[in-house]
Amino acid sequence: QYDGNAYGDNVTFGDDGYNVDGTNSVNLSVRVVPSSVTINSTVPYTLTGTGGIDGTTSLVKANSGYAFIGTSNNFTGGTVLNEGTLAITQDSALGTNSSSLTIAGGTLQFAGNVVSARPVALTGNATFETLVGVTAQLNGVITNDTVTVTNIGAGTLGIAANITNGLKNLVVNGGTLKITNALVNVTGTSGGSLVDQSGILEVAAGGTLTLGSGVSYFSIGNSSGAISTFLVSG
Repeated sequence: QYDGNAYGDNVTFGDDGYNVDGTNSVNLSVRVVPSSVTINSTVPYTLTGTGGIDGTTSLVKANSGYAFIGTSNNFTGGTVLNEGTLAITQDSALGTNSSSLTIAGGTLQFAGNVVSARPVALTGNATFETLVGVTAQLNGVITNDTVTVTNIGAGTLGIAANITNGLKNLVVNGGTLKITNALVNVTGTSGGSLVDQSGILEVAAGGTLTLGSGVSYFSIGNSSGAISTFLVSG
C-alpha cells in the first residue's frame, strides 16, 4: 500500500491461494501502489472492486492459470502476458491507455466490449478470445516478431492497426476476425499458413490482407465439416 512517500510491496498471487475457501477472489476497495504485481498460478484468480492499481508497476501474468482483472487501473509499467489466460471487460484493466501490452504467449480474453488504443507487442504466439456477444477492437500500434496469431471464441475482434512485420501463421478457430482500415501481413516465414478452420475471416473497408511468398497454404474449413467463411466487405 502507498503511504505517500514510498511504494508498497512486491505482490505475487501464487498456487497457495488467497482465500481459504479456494475461490481466490480478491476485492480491492482502495487504490493501491505496489512495487510489482505478478500472477503466477495454475489456479484461477479474480481481481475486482471499486479500487485499483496505480503507480509505475507492471502487471505480469505467468503460469497456466486463468486471471480476470475487473478493476479500473492507472499503472504505467505495462502488462505482460506470458502464459495462461488473462481476461478483461475494459481496457483500463491493463493500466493507463498509453501503457503497453506485451504478449509473449497465452490467451487474452475479451469478456466485455473493449476498444483499445494502447500499443501492443507480439513477442510470442498469441491467442485472442472474444466471448459470445462481445465486440472488441485493437486500434493501437502493433509490433510483432514472426509469430502465430490465433482467434478463438464466438464474438468479433476487429484489427484496426497495421501488422506489417509479417506473421508466420494467422489462424481463425472461432468467432469473427475483422480487418478494417489496417494492413495485416502474413509472410509465412519457414512454411507458414493462413488457416480459417471455423469462424469468419473478414477483410472490411480499408482493410488489406497480404500473403508473402513463404505462405505454404491458405485453407478454409477442415475435414470435420466446420463452417468457415472468408469475407471481403465494404
